Amino acid sequence: RSVSQRLGRLARGPPKLTRLSDLRAFVLIGPDGQPLTREEASPRKQEEAPGKDSDVFGRAFKDYLANGEAEDMEYGVISLPSHDVEETPIDYFFRSDDEMPMIEIMAMEAARGRVLDVGCGAGSHALHMQDKLGLDVTGLDLSPGAIDVCKQRGLRKAISGDFYEFKPQKGKVPPGAFWTQDTHEKYDTLIFLMNGIGIAQNDVGLDRLLQRARALLAPGGQILMDSTDIQYMYVSEDGSKFEFDFDPKKHYYGETLCEIRYKDAELVFPWLFIDYDALSIAAKRNGFEAIFLGDESLGAERERGVTYLAKLVPMENYNPLMDDIKSAEVLGNDEAMKRMRKDDLDAAKDLLDGPEK
Repeated sequence: RSVSQRLGRLARGPPKLTRLSDLRAFVLIGPDGQPLTREEASPRKQEEAPGKDSDVFGRAFKDYLANGEAEDMEYGVISLPSHDVEETPIDYFFRSDDEMPMIEIMAMEAARGRVLDVGCGAGSHALHMQDKLGLDVTGLDLSPGAIDVCKQRGLRKAISGDFYEFKPQKGKVPPGAFWTQDTHEKYDTLIFLMNGIGIAQNDVGLDRLLQRARALLAPGGQILMDSTDIQYMYVSEDGSKFEFDFDPKKHYYGETLCEIRYKDAELVFPWLFIDYDALSIAAKRNGFEAIFLGDESLGAERERGVTYLAKLVPMENYNPLMDDIKSAEVLGNDEAMKRMRKDDLDAAKDLLDGPEK
């Protein structure tokens, strides 16, 4: 069953499911449908299959940059009851701004000051913010190959390292440099695009990620991130109910196990998709306030199964009135709208104009 088929059934009338976002303990489910132990599920570096290259993304990006083309990458969420394996063209990671979804354009327009692009991949978002928005951007990725590609494409600050461990030097940061002193650069914006928040892996990891983010944020800083509520992935064939291989009262459906393959290289890793309500609760638990900036439906109400954009700000800096105004300005920014795809642009204008009188 394809994602589009499931979305179609869900649109005709999804079953009701009590939200799980008030659960404190999420548990990662393995490919056999059984919960992993805390030791197995705790945030860790990606591990390669025996005898195979762990830097799958780096290898694919380098091939594309060198040859102008590359084999498609295979991707699947293997912990789902009936998962689909999708082929993703590598040029998707080398998109220009006019090919990016509206949500990503909105996020980049909302960035300000010194920016850390976490999980920057091939660098398309970081380069846009650096070259077209004039921001001081550092790209960070666990993949050494991806960072090599970012540097070759012109990203001035690019670091290969772990989000939880790297310490950039204050001031100018040479590409790939690490700093060993206690003091390190603070950022005005941390940005996690293409569901980059997924590196949290689970509830414990999300707490850890938000605490690390707080340590990296300058006073008045913000986190920008997108994610998806994947409830729709568990809808039955006839659309009448949800089908889980686990107890949904005990386990959060957004904690998944993913697999990617490129040529003979493959990786299996935990990944988190989180609905906005669950994110809001986790944010408050860690001293942040979550602000909904919009989703791909461009409707007034949040919708399941579509990618949404959120901003997290430390509670001590949260001003409801000003943050609501700034959030509205993200969608109303003329420069952002010029770079949206035409269909997104028309829908955004309709939303801003409001209902006809």
